[in-house]
Amino acid sequence: MGCRVTEAATPARLATEDRKRKFCEFLSEGLTAGNAAKATGISRRTVFYWRQKDEAFARAWEEAEQVRVEALEAAAHRLALSGDAVMIKFMLSNLAPEKYSERARLDVTSGGQALHLTETELALRLLQIVSAAGHAPQIAPSAEPIEDAEWREVDEAGGVDDLV
Repeated sequence: MGCRVTEAATPARLATEDRKRKFCEFLSEGLTAGNAAKATGISRRTVFYWRQKDEAFARAWEEAEQVRVEALEAAAHRLALSGDAVMIKFMLSNLAPEKYSERARLDVTSGGQALHLTETELALRLLQIVSAAGHAPQIAPSAEPIEDAEWREVDEAGGVDDLV
């Protein structure tokens, strides 16, 4: 793994290629791009410029990041196998999210048919779903939307008039 020399190796070019190789090594060992650049003795701006202009370097950078990801995955796996409950939960929720994820999922496809709900009906259905998930006060599952005509109006004297 590493950056490959892609042109004739003049002394200046060789120094640049050596720095690219060293940068990729630091990156694969877990350093951020900024810290790997600093450790290599070049600016962060320079490595991002190289990445943009040099396809071989960009590929080597991607390879180095993949090596780093694989190392982190192996460390996470070791932690999970050692009984670390947080890591077990994290890995399961990412490897089998349909079974272990805590994220609520809502299917609104209705079998391919268009949903014809008023804004009030939609708001009520969403409130029922959230309530059922335990994230809001419970409401009656059979609650119907309140039509405008059912609201009571307070008159100017402080009395209540039924609009129904």
